[in-house]
Amino acid sequence: VVFVRDFGDWSGELVRNGPDLLAPVDSKLAPIGLDGMYGRIAVPFESYGGVVLVCGGIGCTPMFAVLMHLAQIEKAHATMRRVTLVWSFRELELVSAFAQELRAASALGWNLMLHHTTAGTLPRGAEGDSGAMVSHDNVQSRHGCLQQLPDGFPRDLAEHVRPGRPQLQPIYAEISDALDTQIRNSKHCSRDSAGNRQTCAVLACGPSALVHSAKQACVQHDATTEFEFHSEEFEW
Repeated sequence: VVFVRDFGDWSGELVRNGPDLLAPVDSKLAPIGLDGMYGRIAVPFESYGGVVLVCGGIGCTPMFAVLMHLAQIEKAHATMRRVTLVWSFRELELVSAFAQELRAASALGWNLMLHHTTAGTLPRGAEGDSGAMVSHDNVQSRHGCLQQLPDGFPRDLAEHVRPGRPQLQPIYAEISDALDTQIRNSKHCSRDSAGNRQTCAVLACGPSALVHSAKQACVQHDATTEFEFHSEEFEW
């Protein structure tokens, strides 16, 4: 599957004219030439006890490829590796586009943090002390009130959607605590060469501000986990 964002002259023309250009002719599909991909992610995932994927908007595309690669490894070897997806986006429709991948990750018990950056938020304390589900105009989430879901939105994924931008340092701290507990019981949770700190890979793709924030949170984090950072950024 190829995802194209209408972001400029070339991509805009492709989005507008693509359906006509690729329409079947005489019951035959139009031929498409595809060049690439170039390069690869040279990250030894097997050496990490945890993996954090941080992405913004359509920058999620390479991250979902990584997510599905990790899912294949998990299904084949049951590594019990802790995987967290932190994805921020403006358009709720993007969740529908990647619903299959999100459901596969959710089925493995991985942590999905889907941040709708243009959503409204709950007043302080409105979610209740128990963290129970809240509802608002057909929207249900454990993390706050969102705008009304668009038609066709996968309701089973709504519980993973939360309003606002992600706060990465608390997220890293939570992951570090979980890995600290898990490392005592799993050979797949790895420590560094000195044997003092466990290691977690952080991959980031998106606008430069998001990538910078993800990197800074790694640098500023001071706990038992070593967060090793890999990134690709673009400007909006």
